[in-house]
Amino acid sequence: KYRNKNYDLIFDANNKVLSDFYKFYQKIIQESVDRLPLTTDTQWVKNNPEYFIPNVVNNTLSSILKEPTLRGKLKGVVRYLTGIKTYDIKASDYGMINEELEKDTIPIGYIKKLTVGEKSKDLGDSLYKFAAMSIEHQSLSELLPKVRLLQYNLSNFKFINKSDSTKSYSGLESNLYKIIDGYIDMQILGKKTRSKSDLTINRSYDDDGNEIGKTVIKGTDIADFLLNWNSLLRIGVNPVAATTNVLVGEIGNITEAVGSRFFSVKDLIKATGLFFKEIIDEDSKLNNLIKTYPVLQELTDYEYSSNISVSTGLTGEKLKNYIYSPQKLGEVFLQTRTMIAMFLYTKPDGKTPLWEMLNSNGELKREYMSYFGSNENFKEYMLKMSIKVTGVNEQIHGRYSTRDAAILNLNVWSKLAFQFKKWIPAAIETRFGENKFNDKLMVETEGRWRVMARLLVKAKDTLNRIESGQITELELY
Repeated sequence: KYRNKNYDLIFDANNKVLSDFYKFYQKIIQESVDRLPLTTDTQWVKNNPEYFIPNVVNNTLSSILKEPTLRGKLKGVVRYLTGIKTYDIKASDYGMINEELEKDTIPIGYIKKLTVGEKSKDLGDSLYKFAAMSIEHQSLSELLPKVRLLQYNLSNFKFINKSDSTKSYSGLESNLYKIIDGYIDMQILGKKTRSKSDLTINRSYDDDGNEIGKTVIKGTDIADFLLNWNSLLRIGVNPVAATTNVLVGEIGNITEAVGSRFFSVKDLIKATGLFFKEIIDEDSKLNNLIKTYPVLQELTDYEYSSNISVSTGLTGEKLKNYIYSPQKLGEVFLQTRTMIAMFLYTKPDGKTPLWEMLNSNGELKREYMSYFGSNENFKEYMLKMSIKVTGVNEQIHGRYSTRDAAILNLNVWSKLAFQFKKWIPAAIETRFGENKFNDKLMVETEGRWRVMARLLVKAKDTLNRIESGQITELELY
């Protein structure tokens, strides 16, 4: 009675490829769910793995309007336009209705029961995302108590005030404690902004009048909605902003080229010609390198949504991302040319540019294999090179990836202030940063204004060192 006719198709004797994929899919689902804690949702998935497809929603406007009730249509449209949803909180989740007593656990963000009509056409993508989530959830769940223990131990320390040795303060009051707390919130628990301003829209009570649950809209969702739409208006539909971004970014590229530490002006000029020649060909050396190695920063500052859509048509998320196209293309133009210039400047064997060592597929030409010794050594070299390219782009253009987001972003006001100015922290570092070894660039770095001031203050010594050839590579840069 309840048999799905598609099972007959899947396990037909002549359809081994499809049946093998189905078995593989269910195996990965089961392994992924086993990594997750036991909740109402995970219990359902464990009992019904053959009916589960992870976190794929049919979020087109036409599907929302097919909701049977007016309330369902209105909720769907609001969520479609804003990304704001409601959360049901039960007393059993906390012991009582109090957010301060919420369990200190990693939230599960990818569990959802789906109807047949909501199943994704891209099963591979949804499976990959679900499996990746379960692995990260398991790793972060193991990491969280260790970091909490570090934080707890720190709270028991007493620190002497540097400016007044007669005074001391507890670890709870230290900046280090606050940094660890911010790290846990953002990098482990995934909280983008700090906010306790959740809006309660409904409360439920038992027969004795005791509160047993409530429905809330999270203040962080509202804040993110306002920030995202502000970004859409100020960046997406603002061609002047896109043009200014390219001009300011190009000044940074030229300034770096003049320093000639990672690439020269000549390399940057040549990289520009190669960029326009290569970028239009999907199978070019440039595009193959971008696909193979993480040489470009994730431009997540310009992404509105990362939801998966089952529709091949134009969804709201696709439209919003298309609006950002001028800004994204500008960043690709700036960052990709930096990569090409560095590949032209770098000569692993002392005479041949790395760019020329690679064939049209972005792979090492056979005649240069002897220098690296093995393909594994070459891949390791390229990975280090891609990290270096990312480091140079961060230094010039700022940090755009959510993985590099500052703890400042935990506060909605500072996040708003720095929303379009991700280059400000990097700009301050490149001008006033202290002397340190940069593990991405694999060189010593220091703020150039700081170095210049020191050289000018000690002008006589500087001139003597220049004449005797004792000026350092960093000072020359």
